[in-house]
Amino acid sequence: MVAEDCRGNGIGTALIYNLFQVANANKIGFIGLETQSIHLPVIDIEKKE
Repeated sequence: MVAEDCRGNGIGTALIYNLFQVANANKIGFIGLETQSIHLPVIDIEKKE
């Protein structure tokens, strides 16, 4: 979770994409991400992958 006053700066997106890189480097084939259905920025990230 990114602190509310720091949101909108791409921090969460950077963390998720870094996670993808680490997972790929370690041959991890699945990453689960849970969010509330109203959390649109996270849902948008999920749709891009």
